[in-house]
Amino acid sequence: MRKWTPLDVLFVLFSSLTVSLLIFWLASQLLGDEILNELPPWLNTIGSKFWSFLVTGSAATLTQFLNKNREDSPNYMVWIVFMTVFFMGSTLVIYTVLDSDEEYQESFEAKMYLSLPSVKDNQNLTYLQQAPQWVDWKNRARQNDGLFELDVILPKTNNTFIIKLAPQIIESTFTNRSNTTELCLQRASVCEGPHQMGIKYSNNRPIITRVGENDCSISLCEGQTAHLDEFQIIKANAFQDRYFWNVPTLEYLEKSGRRGYAHFKVTVEQTADLDFDYFTYRVIVNGNEVLFNGISSDDLRHAKGESDISLDFGLESLNFNGQDNGVEHVDITVSLHKNGNISQSIEVPLEYVAFRTFRKRTITYGNNTVTWESKYYAPEDAAHELIVVSGTNLAGLVLDKEKIDEANLEYDGKRVIGVIRPPLGENLNYGLIVGLELPNKQTLIDFSRNEVERLKQWVLEPEHVNYFKQDAYIYRLNRAN
Repeated sequence: MRKWTPLDVLFVLFSSLTVSLLIFWLASQLLGDEILNELPPWLNTIGSKFWSFLVTGSAATLTQFLNKNREDSPNYMVWIVFMTVFFMGSTLVIYTVLDSDEEYQESFEAKMYLSLPSVKDNQNLTYLQQAPQWVDWKNRARQNDGLFELDVILPKTNNTFIIKLAPQIIESTFTNRSNTTELCLQRASVCEGPHQMGIKYSNNRPIITRVGENDCSISLCEGQTAHLDEFQIIKANAFQDRYFWNVPTLEYLEKSGRRGYAHFKVTVEQTADLDFDYFTYRVIVNGNEVLFNGISSDDLRHAKGESDISLDFGLESLNFNGQDNGVEHVDITVSLHKNGNISQSIEVPLEYVAFRTFRKRTITYGNNTVTWESKYYAPEDAAHELIVVSGTNLAGLVLDKEKIDEANLEYDGKRVIGVIRPPLGENLNYGLIVGLELPNKQTLIDFSRNEVERLKQWVLEPEHVNYFKQDAYIYRLNRAN
């Protein structure tokens, strides 16, 4: 038997490769996949030159090559079939291994569907992914099927998936109950297949359909108190030792058309020495932290821009009652983060008179120049206050306020409090007005005409004479200030 020549080997290899590609091409056409509509340019070039070499000149050249020493020539047909099967089998094995490795070893985008019975129908759901990578807060409305659809990134094998969920806050509330739920999942080694992970595929994109405690590929992190059960997250939000304000975002206040809040705009001049990647800011009102949408300030990152550092937020009436000589304290801490650490903090203490608009003003704190303003959007149907004491004797008004507060009087089921109002314009008098503490601990001082008339009658009743002056009068607010 004649030994194989290099030309024999090349002929079999390229013939087998051509047949393999032809079969794959036919299969792709039948399956509607365009992946093999065109061959790689390098393969076209090599194949073209090889076949040109064999067939250039005349058919006699090719015939002479195939018939030469026929009895000693290799069986081309058998070897071409064998090599074709080898090429196709190897390709399928490699594809399967790589596809499995990519599916289980690498992180990938997915959709998670959650049903949260504790979230009201008029509330959206906001969520933040912290691991395997940081994906900033997103807002989702409930779908027609009652589920929330979340776009998430699942981690690599043996890595952790952490996501925080926060139902949309629609009313400011003074509470010690956290609004956020942290869900932590651990992706373990592969068990038997993607079905063990509760994943199905739609348009070649993995979709999480169910992730529970009994799945062998994804399990809860150690110490995790929440769990998933047929799309439901069940967890009693944790209570904390401290109280804070859970407040709506400015975006929600603006879109809802609600009034009775102040829009704060604060700008910190960005100088050359402020080197940071992103910033966070914390707001404390009269000693209590404000959590926008119930979210910790550390989880609300703001990207560094080309211009100055700008803060935009809204505050409803909260516990604004003029407790410090008619002034409220809005203390802001801006933290600049570099390489994951706080590189610098900027303190911005503001003295604010509630229920009033403040035009733009510039102040200097240390080496930082800060510009701030606030616009109060008053309720359109509430423009009256009930004044019970007026004068320049601030110390006397403070004592009168304490007397009212300590009496724990109730009006229409709401606690009655005294609210000190500082002078306005050319009027140098302070005022002590009647306020109501709402169930959510916010302060109400503006009333409609009918409401303030009823409140005045209640104040002038004999049993209240020890707490209020009998010459209480109604003040019509001028919103032009």
